[in-house]
Amino acid sequence: MGVVVTALAEILRPYRRSLDLHEELVNTLRDHSVPFDTARDAVRRWIEQPWLEEESWDAKWEDLCEVEVERW
Repeated sequence: MGVVVTALAEILRPYRRSLDLHEELVNTLRDHSVPFDTARDAVRRWIEQPWLEEESWDAKWEDLCEVEVERW
């Protein structure tokens, strides 16, 4: 249990940053009067996923889940 708690603390900040970015982009795209260039930029930023890298929070989260599920 200690490993999960320690590892979870490491991924919360990047997870929150990623979530904030997604909320910002969704709110941008939700506005039907948004200019095409702005919408295109929002979609590009979504695709880039700046907070999702090889050793990012989502990869660590998957590793944590794999360990926890494997134990049970």
